[in-house]
Amino acid sequence: MITYSPALNYLYRTLVGAESLLGIQLNGAQALVERHGEILLIKTTYRPHWEFPGGKIESLEAPESAAIRETKEEARVFIRNIVRKLGTYSEKRFFTTITMHVYVAGEWEELDLWRPNLEIAERRFFPIDQLPEDIAPATKRRIEEFLSGGHDEFSGSW
Repeated sequence: MITYSPALNYLYRTLVGAESLLGIQLNGAQALVERHGEILLIKTTYRPHWEFPGGKIESLEAPESAAIRETKEEARVFIRNIVRKLGTYSEKRFFTTITMHVYVAGEWEELDLWRPNLEIAERRFFPIDQLPEDIAPATKRRIEEFLSGGHDEFSGSW
């Protein structure tokens, strides 16, 4: 099993820090995948908390497509359709603005057996009422918004 790595965390922070010095706009997308009252979460090797699968939007890629692609790459789950956009959230870190688009998956399927890799240490479905203690604060807020039926479009800070 691959676990959280301080070395990978340092490398990740260094790279993000280098982008921050350039004043770059970073755009990402995530997908909330729900199954019978459970939420799919992943834990990367470079961050110590659980979060939705997702990542950076590639050049000329639509945010919705990025959420689908990243979920497939990180969790081996193929999203057939998106039922709605939960929201768009922004956060300014130094000279960088990070914007995250979060989508709610509709129909989906597991592609094959998921295995830990160099980027994703764990992948698990958690009951909504038994989320892990080390869940990312932003992910927890998004789940609360999902349960309340809230937000759409630009929704505030990450």
